[in-house]
Amino acid sequence: MKKIVYIHSIKDVPFYVGSGDKKRAYDRIGRSDAWKDIVNSNKNEYDIEIVFSGDIIECLEIENEYIKKYWDTICNSNEAATSASINLKCPSLKDIRIKVGRDVCLARKKRGISSSVLSKKAEISRATLWKIESGQNTTIDAFINVLFILGFHNDFANLLTIDKIGDAKVRSKILPNG
Repeated sequence: MKKIVYIHSIKDVPFYVGSGDKKRAYDRIGRSDAWKDIVNSNKNEYDIEIVFSGDIIECLEIENEYIKKYWDTICNSNEAATSASINLKCPSLKDIRIKVGRDVCLARKKRGISSSVLSKKAEISRATLWKIESGQNTTIDAFINVLFILGFHNDFANLLTIDKIGDAKVRSKILPNG
């Protein structure tokens, strides 16, 4: 079944990237508070562009590429973004969990691992894996176990190794003029 990847934008500035059925691109129901705030603050006027059509795996990959491309301006990114004409807001924790869950699901499918095999190897229930992949709250231990089986545990363990903000603050204390 064909799915699509779409971009919502205001004045040519993307504020949301999504995928799903074509109907989802035009649907206003089930959107995050950040998405609603952006749309409402712009008098409910925004553009919808369908950028890709294909199977679900292709769409998830393309969606992730567009999310990376527009990370600084979309409300499904990890930081608040600002533009001259649009004040975009930081997404909720739920939005972040949903994105990470999609990435876990995509990684599992790319590896050809079924949910029952992954949950068994990660020593969690299939229900817990479903929670992770659908962006629901779960334990950090369950999440790390899944990352380990998928081969991402080192990436996760080193997540804060590069701390630009913290490093800059330390440098400013050591070298006050630079």
